[in-house]
Amino acid sequence: MSLDKGNIPEIEAGGYRFAIVASRYNKALVDALVRDAISTFSAAGVDAENIRLVRVPGSSEIPHVCNMLAQTNEYDAVVALGVVVAGETPHHEIIAHSTAHALQSVALDTTVPVINGIVVANNRQQAEARTIGKIRRGVEFAEAAIEMAWQASILLDELIESEEKEDFFDEGDEIDCPCGEGIVCGGSCGDLEASENDGFLDESPKDVSPSAKVGSGAKKKPGAKKISKKSPAKKSKKRGGK
Repeated sequence: MSLDKGNIPEIEAGGYRFAIVASRYNKALVDALVRDAISTFSAAGVDAENIRLVRVPGSSEIPHVCNMLAQTNEYDAVVALGVVVAGETPHHEIIAHSTAHALQSVALDTTVPVINGIVVANNRQQAEARTIGKIRRGVEFAEAAIEMAWQASILLDELIESEEKEDFFDEGDEIDCPCGEGIVCGGSCGDLEASENDGFLDESPKDVSPSAKVGSGAKKKPGAKKISKKSPAKKSKKRGGK
């Protein structure tokens, strides 16, 4: 068991929204994970109305609901919380492997960070140590959600800007250039950079410190082809925009 989680950046998460999907099985232990996760979100500045808790029967049902929540584009990260304890059959191994794969697939398919907080233990003692004991995995899962929401916000902005540039200088497009040569594709002569180009070619370095992207709120996931700021993600009244 590793407890070396490294240095966590200080991130003010007041502009983010989070969803928690928690199983009812082993309820006392899962409740401890939920309490610690919500307390961690609150300590980071997240309002109670920006934390949604959804209960499901067991850990097997968690990925389905996480997928539906992620597809709403309303949340900056989704946290899956459950506790699976080994019994006389290998059922716990099936749950552990299938849910891990499914949760990762949801994150990759939707670009919404999904934190796998399903604790799988060989016995009750191990499970208690990681939920109501000193280890307190619920805190770690919420911290991971905050950091990944921040990272995703930065990276999605970069993806949007990159694809907008590609649209602006799409191959074969004809652009009037102030160089006097008539038509140029992509502004390769350099003169286009000095003209009005909506900032596409004249960007200052980005500030990617933890405070730089705070309050950005959930963002539209990249589509199958192009990302467009003309279709931003829905935002709650509490969520900050740009």
